[in-house]
Amino acid sequence: MTYTKIKFLSFDLDNTLYDNQPVIELAEQKCKEFLQLQFTNQRIKFDFQTFLELRKKTIRIAKSNHEQKQIENLSRLRREVLIEFCQDLEESTQTAEQALKIFLKYRSKVNLVTPILSMMKTLSTDFKMVSITNGNCDPSLTALAVFFVKNYSPVDDFRAKPNPEMLIKVMDEFSLKPENILHIGDSVSSDGEAAKRAGCQYLHFSPFENEGVIAAHCDHLLVQLRK
Repeated sequence: MTYTKIKFLSFDLDNTLYDNQPVIELAEQKCKEFLQLQFTNQRIKFDFQTFLELRKKTIRIAKSNHEQKQIENLSRLRREVLIEFCQDLEESTQTAEQALKIFLKYRSKVNLVTPILSMMKTLSTDFKMVSITNGNCDPSLTALAVFFVKNYSPVDDFRAKPNPEMLIKVMDEFSLKPENILHIGDSVSSDGEAAKRAGCQYLHFSPFENEGVIAAHCDHLLVQLRK
């Protein structure tokens, strides 16, 4: 496949440019530690499993009511569940807000390995780039900030992939034709389908499935885009 008409690259974030599992685990742990302290200080039983069940319930109800968009904004979803989880606490809303703030702080503490940063630096000399993510990582708080002209996410009220809305918005804002943009991501069902629906090309890139060959994945992507 040739990419001679490509002027713009859009990148997925989670599991495309960094391994997202340890990021989520740390963010969840820090949020949990904060909440446990608040519950303990007020002599209220703390069971984080209840939070997880509330989140599942909220998602299940939204889906049954065909309100998928209501749960695509992951920050809003977490806030809603946290408020319900903290309802027995004094200053419950403020506690829920602080717990969300802590989660989001660590949510953007991603580990960017050298091959990824080197690849992005090389690509930035030839293409303009944006990030398009279903998650709530804020790339402006990471070392990726210098590479992207803008980030698109359901946190800003866009529909999540595989809905093509974010890709279509990029094309509109930057006056691009579908053949001018290449979307790069790790999920065929999410990233690939969104690109297909938007009429764009898609390049599958999942270097963290086998971390021993991240550099090889990066080199291969660069070779493909330089054909």
